[in-house]
Amino acid sequence: MAIKLNPGRQYPLVLEQAFTADDLDGTNAVVAAKLPRDAIILRGHISVTKAFSAGTIGVGVTGAATAYGSLNTATLGIKALTATGTPVGASELKLTPSAALTGGEATLVVEYIIAGRANEAQP
Repeated sequence: MAIKLNPGRQYPLVLEQAFTADDLDGTNAVVAAKLPRDAIILRGHISVTKAFSAGTIGVGVTGAATAYGSLNTATLGIKALTATGTPVGASELKLTPSAALTGGEATLVVEYIIAGRANEAQP
């Protein structure tokens, strides 16, 4: 027996979305990005360049507000997402603040692939 090898190879795609406290809506979830249905997130982070007033921001999807983490945005720096390796069932990534935030600036960065896609074939 042998595994039938898949010669398809694809380049990861990278999404980058800047946002500020003014883009958030109190403690309500807001759509920060749209991914292809069932994209697989490989890694990601929120880069906080101006600290938010307090609290955390959950990164997730409908029904799972913190699926990729609840990140402290009250301090500067790179806040890593938790990649699960499972397809994103919904196509929208949402940010959900734990409290009404003010003053902050950040960028959401997400690296992902699309199952079944190939840019090249490897012999």
